[in-house]
Amino acid sequence: MCSDQLFEFVHPLSQRYASREMQSLFSYENKSIIWRKLWYHLAKAQKTLGFNITDEQIAELYENINNIDYQDIKEKEKELRHDVMAHLKSYCDKCPVAAPIIHVGATSCFLTDNADLIIMKKALQLVQDKMVALLHRLSDLALEWRDLTCVGYTHFQKAQPVTIGKRFCLWLQDIFFDFEALTLLILNLPFRGAKGTTGSQASFLAMFENNYDKVEALDNLIAKEFGFSKVFKVCGQTYPRKLDIEVLNRLASFGSSVHKFCNDLRLLSHTKEISEPFQSGQVGSSAMPYKENPILSERCCGLARYLINLSNNAYQNNSVQWLERSLDDSANRRLLIPEAFLLCDSILNILLSFIPNLVINTSVIQNNLKEHLSFFITELIIIDLVNVGKDRQVSHEKIKDHSLKIINQGKDSNLLLEALLTDEYFSPVHEKIKSGSYNDISPLVGTCAEQVIYFVNDIVCPVLLTYKFNNSITAGFQVA
Repeated sequence: MCSDQLFEFVHPLSQRYASREMQSLFSYENKSIIWRKLWYHLAKAQKTLGFNITDEQIAELYENINNIDYQDIKEKEKELRHDVMAHLKSYCDKCPVAAPIIHVGATSCFLTDNADLIIMKKALQLVQDKMVALLHRLSDLALEWRDLTCVGYTHFQKAQPVTIGKRFCLWLQDIFFDFEALTLLILNLPFRGAKGTTGSQASFLAMFENNYDKVEALDNLIAKEFGFSKVFKVCGQTYPRKLDIEVLNRLASFGSSVHKFCNDLRLLSHTKEISEPFQSGQVGSSAMPYKENPILSERCCGLARYLINLSNNAYQNNSVQWLERSLDDSANRRLLIPEAFLLCDSILNILLSFIPNLVINTSVIQNNLKEHLSFFITELIIIDLVNVGKDRQVSHEKIKDHSLKIINQGKDSNLLLEALLTDEYFSPVHEKIKSGSYNDISPLVGTCAEQVIYFVNDIVCPVLLTYKFNNSITAGFQVA
């Protein structure tokens, strides 16, 4: 931390968790450059379509895109109390030849809204890249541990066994759903384009002497320069704030998946079945030296909750847009959109820093299975009893009575089989119990391994193969 930051608030997302790449997308410099690029491409498209703009003016606009005097803009905004006008006047000062044609036909939202969409699309693509890396890592873990049987949990009470790989596959599936929705959003994200003051395009229709085709072409030419294949055909002064809802929902949905995933890791950390990596010299507690807390999973849960709750702002912003527009969403969105993306980026950075190094404690997993094996095989016993003509409901009730008696007396769960051997009702299965036939746990996990293989190889991999996988993507945050 710089000394001058000790006495002012520094956003934790910037200081601790978010990558430089994501932060730079939402930087003041990036926004300022995009605004100038928008002015440049607007003029260039207007000239292409026949409006009276010279090559010299276009060249001057291009040459000064990065020639930004931020102090001058700051001083101008103090006077004008209008950020776009401050930038416009400063750009005009740098481009005296082009000054008469800068911003002709446009309104402030041509800059602010289109820039937001440009930045959001690039931010979505960065999130997408990191999600690809996360999906690869989860797929690898699911396949690696697909055959390792473990205790299942329902209501966080021990239940029929599954496999560690199947559990990773459940987490993978949630995030894969989010990835597919995010990908669809990126493909269909529209550009606002050049719509004029209230979305009527009247200024541009007048500019091109009522030539509707040229007005449409203007929109498409500018959109193409910024990598958009679609343009809003209908909007007010701003692009519809419903789109912000869609963007925030996609990010919040990912936050929900992450919270479930990391909360599960915290629970499994308690049982010691799966642990976060604990590096040499790390301290779990200032008071209790034996502690190894799941701090990274906890951190992801905290950030994910904040991300989930941010999405409500997008709904409210949309609901208070009066007629063609009002400005009370502006200050909110200055916080909402950057924070949402920095949160999502931060979560991905943290996940990528420790998920590949999760510790699977096989001995603990196997001991947990052995300790409760008698309970887990009761389903197989019931099936065998029904197969020889016994009533399923009666069998279930009798096993329940024996099981609860052992549990309530604090006895070893494996005494259940001995109890069943003393009960004549279970005589049809006595020989299988005595022979140890029920001790084979492989039937208990059903098709867990096959489900993993199918989902990873047939569902996930074909999609991921269409994306370039950057194996070097790792944590981008600064505090472990």
